Amino acid sequence: MVINRIYKIKIFLHLVFITLFVSCSSDDSPIDGPMNIYGTWNVVSFIANEPLFDVNEDGINTTQLLDELPCRYSELVLNADSTFYQENNTWSYNDDSDSYECTGQNEISSISGTWSVNSNFSLLSLTIEGNIAFLEIDFDGATLQFNSSEVFLDKNAQGEKKNIYGRAFYKRN
Repeated sequence: MVINRIYKIKIFLHLVFITLFVSCSSDDSPIDGPMNIYGTWNVVSFIANEPLFDVNEDGINTTQLLDELPCRYSELVLNADSTFYQENNTWSYNDDSDSYECTGQNEISSISGTWSVNSNFSLLSLTIEGNIAFLEIDFDGATLQFNSSEVFLDKNAQGEKKNIYGRAFYKRN
């Protein structure tokens, strides 16, 4: 009887330990140390999922948006207080000239909200006006990469109207 009671106490203590361990291992907040993710990030590359329309008319259809539109700009600021701010310029398509142009400095769009990252730096959560976006990320301490939900261009290499998406690469400023 005493052995049975000791066995039950041991099982109970193991369950308590496992519960505490699991509940403490999923911290979704900014993390200090060598793998902190907060700071100012500037886009260095947008790689499309298929070759883009030859926007700069150099005769090369590439998957690198910044080769076609070097004026493209995007900055992401992840603050230590779990707030974020992102600003971008964009581009417009002129049907008359059949060409793309980047928008000017007075046409910068921005969003802000709160952010968190999971403990293994594989998922970034952005909350904007009550809506949550989850981005699968690759983060190595110096480069932040994620699949973009933004349409890069609306024409593929053959000039067909098509939403082209891809992967965004940011470096810490």
